[in-house]
Order: sequence, then structure tokens, then C-alpha cells
Amino acid sequence: RKGLGWTYFKKGWPRLALEQFRNLNQFSSSWDEPYLGLGYSHLALGDFKRAEDAFQNYLKNTDSASGTKKPHEGERGLGELYATQGEFAKSIPLLERALKGKPNWIDAEQLLAWSYLKTGKTSEARDLFVKIQTARPIDTEAGLAWIALEADRFDEAEAGFAKALALLPAHAAALEGSALLRQRRYKTFDAAWGLYYAGKYKEAAD
Repeated sequence: RKGLGWTYFKKGWPRLALEQFRNLNQFSSSWDEPYLGLGYSHLALGDFKRAEDAFQNYLKNTDSASGTKKPHEGERGLGELYATQGEFAKSIPLLERALKGKPNWIDAEQLLAWSYLKTGKTSEARDLFVKIQTARPIDTEAGLAWIALEADRFDEAEAGFAKALALLPAHAAALEGSALLRQRRYKTFDAAWGLYYAGKYKEAAD
């Protein structure tokens, strides 16, 4: 059941995975791994409260089944949960602890880089995006483009978002950044035309 659960989850079938992990949890409520599977399955289904409870239960039980503590797995899960909800400040310490338990964990580093970026920790974000560039080139392009955008380096940002979207046209962060870039780049230009059409020619010229 454990194998089926993770196979279903990795194939993108979280409801089927959830059924397997629930059965395992009923069989042994002190076994850590079913809680981890429950957490990710609930997260994939958008049930954030149950996902949080499952990850917390994993952390409580992670050393009881085999005697080997693996808190970084649960911390990474909670970090992703909070990042998904936009609570980036809450995700950062969890992801940092996860990486102490499992250094060079690409998935955790990617989540942490975006969390740094969203909380204004630009230099930390840049360092992580550069570090994961080989493994996560699309996120690196999009992340560095966001950093350029926040610094009003519009040409650099536009080029970065274009590269990311050429690799993955549906990349959410690159699409969001591109829309914001256009809004910022043409804000003054559009305002000038608004003044012109309102007959305020001197203000428009300025």
C-alpha cells in the first residue's frame, strides 16, 4: 500500500494515493510515513488544514517506527504548504531546517529561493537560484528575472522571462512577472496618453 500510494501520487493521482495512505494510517497510527503521504496528498487536493495536521503528525511520529529521525521530510512538506498559501515568512525557517537535515536538496532549495524572493531577501534568493541553475534552469531564469524586475532593470527582466517562457510557456511565475513587467514599464507611458486625450497637452508632453 505504501508503494502504491507514492506511485499514485507521483503519477498525479492524489485521491487514489490518499486512499492508500489512509488505510495504512488506520492500520498503524504511530507509523510516520503514512502521515507524510497524507500530507502531500491533501496538499495536492488543496485541503491545507488536513495537510498541515498530517505533516505535524509526521513530525511527532517520525522517530517511533524505525528509530531513525527524519524531520526534514516533514519540515519540507510544511514549508511547501505555507509557500503554497503565500505564507513565505513561515516557510523559510522550515525549509532552512530541512536543508540542514538533507543538504543540497534541490526541491527544498527551489522552494526556499522563491520564499526568499517573496520576502525581500534578494541576495539570498539570487545565490540559491544560481546554485540550482543546472538542475532547475527554468526557475533560475524566472527567479533572476524577478530580481531584475524588482530593481527596475526592465530589459534584463524581460529577457529572463522570455527565456523561461520559451522553455515552459505555462510557467506561472514567469507569466506573472511578465504581466507585472508590462504594467510597470508602460505605466508612465499610458498615463501620458491619458493626459493627452484629456486635453492636458503640457502635462502629457512633460
